[in-house]
Parts: sequence; C-alpha cells; structure tokens
Amino acid sequence: TKKSLIRIVLVISDNSRARGLIYAKKNKINNIFIKYSNRRSFENRLLHLLKGNKVDLICLAGFMKVLSPDFVLKWKNKILNIHPSILPLFPGLNTHTKILSSGKSQ
Repeated sequence: TKKSLIRIVLVISDNSRARGLIYAKKNKINNIFIKYSNRRSFENRLLHLLKGNKVDLICLAGFMKVLSPDFVLKWKNKILNIHPSILPLFPGLNTHTKILSSGKSQ
C-alpha cells in the first residue's frame, strides 16, 4: 500500500466521547479534550496546542463552534471544514434530515 503524505499529529475535541478522540487513543495519536467555557480561552488554548505540536493544517470534522475571524485569519488557507451540506444551506444539526425534507437531495 502507498503511504499517505498526511500525518495526524493531534486530535482535539470539546467532547470527551468524540469518535476522533477514541480513534486517536486507539492509534496512539496525541489527543486532548478541552472543556469549552468561552471562545477566547478556547481559541487561545487551541493556538498554543497547534503551535506546540507543529500543526500545518486544521481539519474541522463535526466541529460545532464558530471560530473568530481573528483565529481564522491566523490560519488562512490552512483550515478545512467538513460539513455534509453546501453552506449556508442547511446549517447546524440534523443536516441530512433537513436536506431530505427539502426535496433537494437529488
């Protein structure tokens, strides 16, 4: 098999039961649970962890918070946001149900 050019160096979640954290633990990938109290402290902690782990690219998967414009600007062109719809259509939770109910699923 061909090796990937991408290496996961850190998994962070504000949900201690997140599948990503479970996967990271099983595969001995650095993983951290951060309790979300407010955006400023959360983003400051994120910045510290990302720099400390020499992260080059952020992939937001199942991330349900809004990052500040300042944070996004610091990581310009280095953030991927995975979302099951074309935003701004069908934002938030229950995206698949909203899409199917709309009749636009074809």
